[in-house]
Order: sequence, then C-alpha cells, then structure tokens
Amino acid sequence: SVRLEMKTLSALLTHALKQGMIANNPVSAVELDDSTTHTKEPFTAEEVAQLLTATQGTPWHGAILTAALTGLRLGDIAHLRWSSIDLASPGSETLTVKPAKTQRKGRTLVIPLHGALVACLTEMASDDDPDGLLFPTLAIPTGGWNGLSSQFARIMDSAGIDRQKTKATGAGRRVSNKSFHSLRHYAVSELLNAGVD
Repeated sequence: SVRLEMKTLSALLTHALKQGMIANNPVSAVELDDSTTHTKEPFTAEEVAQLLTATQGTPWHGAILTAALTGLRLGDIAHLRWSSIDLASPGSETLTVKPAKTQRKGRTLVIPLHGALVACLTEMASDDDPDGLLFPTLAIPTGGWNGLSSQFARIMDSAGIDRQKTKATGAGRRVSNKSFHSLRHYAVSELLNAGVD
C-alpha cells in the first residue's frame, strides 16, 4: 500500500518536474525498509486438494476451484455473475470479466475454462436468473471477523494448512504468507510450469 501511494505521488511530482514547477522529485530520495515487505506464497497442489476436500458441497469449493484455475482475486470471484460464463460451446467454455483492481484500465479478460471448473459450474448452473451471482453467499466484504478473508483463514485451519504467519514488528500487525491470494500465485505458477508466457 505504501509503495502504491508513493508511486502515485511520484507520478504527480514527475509531471510537476517536467513542467518546471519543482526542481526535483523528493519521492525519488525515499528509501523503504524492505524488511517490512511480505509476499504471498503459492499453495502446493496438495494444499489446493486439501482446501477442495474441506469445502466440498459449499460455495467455497467452487470459489477455490475458480481461483486455482483462473487466478482471479477473491473480490472478483465473490461478485461473478452467470452472464460472465459461457458454457454453450463444448471445449471452448470461457469466463469474461473486468477485474476490479484493474478496472480503470478498461481491460476485459476472456479466460478459457479448465474442464474441472466447467464440470463444477455445470453442476451449479441454474436457469432461474442468468444474471445472478455464482456464489451469492460470498458476495460480502472481504475484511472483518466474518469477512471472506477471515472465513478463508478458518477454512485453511480446518484443512490443516499452515498460514505461515509472520511476527509483528513494532506496531505492525501479523501477516499470513498464505491466504486466498496464494491461489492466484498457484495459478500463475502452474501456467509458468506449463510453458505459458
């Protein structure tokens, strides 16, 4: 978050520098303490299997499978609608989405669907509301004790997966190196291992 704020501020100050309004960009002199940064670790294939087993028969099962096979973020998955899914062309099923984090870029992703996800979605499919949510019970905020992130942390605990919490330093809070976002890292790692650019 701090890096993003600095990047935004630096862009504004660079613009002012180019217009001759300031002599230098003070943000370029700021050095951040790299010891405070945390990166999410990807889940292993075994851990993904444990999560799927622990959530069998619940909306979380489909959400976890979607994340592991598309790389989408939790908030995007929680608000997916059936109108985004095309199951009409066997062998060419797709998911079309504008990720919330990059929505300002106007980028629409068309993601080919894995057979396991197609089977899951086909089983879930309903003709009631073509624009309804895929996972209506998950369309809640991600933060807070009952938010999606906390729910997923409890799922990890019940599946026997170590969240790899780091120790708080100073006034900092403890951070988990494994979270729902680790499914995104898992998806990217699997694509890279398969030779996808």
